[in-house]
Amino acid sequence: MSYSYSTVPMSYGPNGQFGYDVVTEENQQVSNERKKHPSLVAGGVGAVVGAGAGAIIGSKRNPYMKNGVPTDKFAKLSYDRFVKSAPEDVKKSYGQYNEVFNRIDKVKTADELRTLMNNNPEASKVVSEPMHKTSSEFLSLVNDTNLASNKSVIKDSMKTAINSRHADMKNQIQDCWNAEQKKFIKPATMDDNVFNAIQKTTKRIKAGFIAKWAAISAAVLGVAAFITHKIIKHKKEAAQQT
Repeated sequence: MSYSYSTVPMSYGPNGQFGYDVVTEENQQVSNERKKHPSLVAGGVGAVVGAGAGAIIGSKRNPYMKNGVPTDKFAKLSYDRFVKSAPEDVKKSYGQYNEVFNRIDKVKTADELRTLMNNNPEASKVVSEPMHKTSSEFLSLVNDTNLASNKSVIKDSMKTAINSRHADMKNQIQDCWNAEQKKFIKPATMDDNVFNAIQKTTKRIKAGFIAKWAAISAAVLGVAAFITHKIIKHKKEAAQQT
């Protein structure tokens, strides 16, 4: 009977088959730092735990509906997203309302006002039609003396027109919100672009809300863990000195 033996030598030590954990200079430095500053380590652990807990809490909350009613911010963001894929006439008029609203305060003369309104005819109609005048007729009445009052009228008209769009979106959001299932369900009559805008805006707000809660919880628990560890350490040191 014959036996064969492996010619591969059995090795021991850091890299051997029965070796030990390799202790590098970098690992040793990290270990030393942790020993020097255990409270910071505790704070870091608390921050990680807090971030996770905050994310869970945030995911369970509804930041876009308040008492079953869409928030104004949700309606605005949803409409702004919808406009990107809306028919050209809707996109054009909404853009002009905002253009005039954002620039009207910078207008200094009647001529500047006429230029602004002529460059935004859809916005100009919003002001002139309730007066039963054409845009040209309305603008011909504007002069430097009544400029301030006309600017105020125009700005209020733009705000009303913009808010009207947001209010309509708010109503459509309400129509597709299922309070029992806590989710949005598309009505058969709703435009696909409107519903897609609502869903995408929901995800955007939710993601930001979760991140906010995670950051707040991380900060709170991180600080709490740091302080707690400091207190415990101080008590231990005090006990050892007595």
